[in-house]
Order: sequence, then structure tokens, then C-alpha cells
Amino acid sequence: MSQSSTNIKPVKQPPYFLNKVVVVTGASSGIGRAIAYWYLNNGARVALLGQSLDDLEAIGREYPTQSLVIQLDLTDDTNLLDSKNCIIEKWFGIDILINCAGVIFAGDLENTYPQDYDYMVDINVRTPFLLT
Repeated sequence: MSQSSTNIKPVKQPPYFLNKVVVVTGASSGIGRAIAYWYLNNGARVALLGQSLDDLEAIGREYPTQSLVIQLDLTDDTNLLDSKNCIIEKWFGIDILINCAGVIFAGDLENTYPQDYDYMVDINVRTPFLLT
């Protein structure tokens, strides 16, 4: 029997992350946005967390049944808790958390204001801790 006479067809697999719930912080731009699109394109339901409502809604319009847009201040503990509760209420849990939001200030110790340092620690350390 020749190979051309076999009619073996590949089995179509469902998207790997089908119906998984993914939370992406920093989803409105950069790496966070790219990660959000990747999960959406692989079947996941994605909670898009970020600052720019217009950018988040643009993604949400492309994937209306798979996305949840949440604009928030990541330094506000109440906003973080409300966001987690909203996601769990809508999709009954969270499977994957991508902490992609981050900030950095150019300069050295001598030229960094304490308020800038506090904000940077809040976004880069405290927020991932609280969400996790």
C-alpha cells in the first residue's frame, strides 16, 4: 500500500487554553498587550487589566465573548480586590495570572524622589504580591 493511498487526516485539536481564565496586568500596551492577544488567540478568557481604557476596549471589541476589560489603578488595594472579585464572579475562578505591569524611573539614587520609589515598589512588587 502506498503512502498516497492512505487517507489519514490529522485530528483537529481544540485551542490549548480553551476556557482557561487568564488575568493580564499591563494589558493595554507592550508585552502585556502581546501576551493578552496570545492567550485570546489560543482560546482563553482573558481579564485585561490596565490604565488605558481606550486600548483595553479595543482588544475587548475584537474578542467580546472572551475578554473582560478592567481599567484600574494598580496601587489601590480596594481596586485590586474588586477586580479579583469581579473576575471570579464572572468566570468562577482564575487559572493563570500574568503580572506584566511594571514601571521604572531613569536616574540614580540621588535623583530619585521617595514618591517615585514608592510608586515603583507598589507597581512592581506590591501589586503582584496582592494579586497572587
